[in-house]
Amino acid sequence: DLFLSVSRHAIDMFSKRFLDKWTSYVQLQLDLHGSMQKTDGLASFVAKLAQEAWERGHDVSKHRHEADGIVREFEGISFVFTVSPNFPDYKELVTVM
Repeated sequence: DLFLSVSRHAIDMFSKRFLDKWTSYVQLQLDLHGSMQKTDGLASFVAKLAQEAWERGHDVSKHRHEADGIVREFEGISFVFTVSPNFPDYKELVTVM
């Protein structure tokens, strides 16, 4: 299991920069199922994409400062994560670029 929290800021930035990815997903689900019932909302969509980015994304972190986040690039999006020093399994998506 991956312990992942998605900040409101990350959802806001995703909606400003990559909303077309979610709307394409929604349209595909509507075409396949004919109903919104099988479709993830924006927050769930971002969380699932972030989890994929963490697991399969390319690490493009700069590591210039100790407080820098871990940056994973996946599907043309840079996902910025922080990791808790006390709970290393817990990750938070803080923003997307």
